[in-house]
Amino acid sequence: MTWFGQLGDAVVDMGSPFGASATIASDGTPSPGSGSDPATGYTVIEAASLHDAVVMAKGCPGLSTGGSVKLYESIQMG
Repeated sequence: MTWFGQLGDAVVDMGSPFGASATIASDGTPSPGSGSDPATGYTVIEAASLHDAVVMAKGCPGLSTGGSVKLYESIQMG
């Protein structure tokens, strides 16, 4: 929770861990799991740029236990 506190108002959604998953291939065939690089949860933050989000994410506590963080920009639709 310390990391979230450091991010302050940049945290839009603290998120949650993921449970069971499935993957659907382009031909529509489903399979259990999320492939070779599964996500374990999510958090939504607001940043001025992807670079700024990277700087914020470097403090994620999961990194200290060997985990990794992937960042994606959301694209406004409509």
